[in-house]
Amino acid sequence: MEGEKPSKQQLYSQYCKELDIQISELYSERSEVMQKLNEIALNIKQLTVQKIKICGEVTQHDMITDREDGMYGETFRRCSLCNYEN
Repeated sequence: MEGEKPSKQQLYSQYCKELDIQISELYSERSEVMQKLNEIALNIKQLTVQKIKICGEVTQHDMITDREDGMYGETFRRCSLCNYEN
């Protein structure tokens, strides 16, 4: 019927549909961003492994002994060039 105001339920449904569309778009965008972040993390890991491998082949690593700060600091060995630890 013309001139009738939409009910509260109809208004709510209308707004919720619009919000659901926006929420869905944001979930999709978040998924794409997370996928890109995972790809970046994998690339960083691969490049770090490659850097350590090249350092080992070229320099046989320049190993130095380090000690963590503090009273119970652990002692460990790392390459001063690529930070490889063994």
